[in-house]
Amino acid sequence: MILYLGFVVICILGIMDTIYLINKNKEGKHLVCPINGNCNAVLQSEWNKFLGVKNEVWGLLYYLGVFSLAILFYYNFLPIEILLLITGLGVLYSAFLTGIQIFKIKEYCVFCLSSAGFSVLLFIMVFYSYIK
Repeated sequence: MILYLGFVVICILGIMDTIYLINKNKEGKHLVCPINGNCNAVLQSEWNKFLGVKNEVWGLLYYLGVFSLAILFYYNFLPIEILLLITGLGVLYSAFLTGIQIFKIKEYCVFCLSSAGFSVLLFIMVFYSYIK
């Protein structure tokens, strides 16, 4: 039960993080990055789009989708391997984007790094359930 509660909390945090970024972008307001990074440089870079859609929108869809899949898994309508695959892909994409921040943009966005951390935590929780 604790694992499911933690999963839900992480999904909600990811949803809140991405909605915050979407709203700030929509309002045209600059972000203040609490780790002395430059969130605006990251979010306004050419790397902030995949297939013409901003990464924060993809992130929102990811967290909503993973949350929905977790509900289906909880009620035995979905095999855990699907959830494992999706969260694994989320970790890989987050790692790619973190590498872009480090090596290409050379700036950091705490909101993006938080999202990457959330992806890793979700994967770990699913993996733990898988091997259990």
